[in-house]
Amino acid sequence: MAGSGWNRWKSAAATTLPVAAPETFRQRGWLGAAVVGQEIVQYAGVSEAEPWTLLGCERGAFGTAAAAHPAGTPVDKLADHAYRVLFPDLTLQDEVADRIVDLFKG
Repeated sequence: MAGSGWNRWKSAAATTLPVAAPETFRQRGWLGAAVVGQEIVQYAGVSEAEPWTLLGCERGAFGTAAAAHPAGTPVDKLADHAYRVLFPDLTLQDEVADRIVDLFKG
């Protein structure tokens, strides 16, 4: 997960998500996914000016549940790959890569 913003979502139906800073989210990757609490959100883009907002949000993506989140809940961008998979964090990504190497070594 990459650096974040702070959520101020009070509704499970909202389609925009305020964030503290836009830089991390401007590099959408292939899936444009962020995580808020236990919810994954796909987004289409980021506002051009303050207040910084993720736009075109699809709530409850990848089978997670859309939910209201308390103010201050961290918002983190999820890293993804062209194969359309998400990497929850770099430590886990490295472990998966090591295991794939071991598999091919036999």
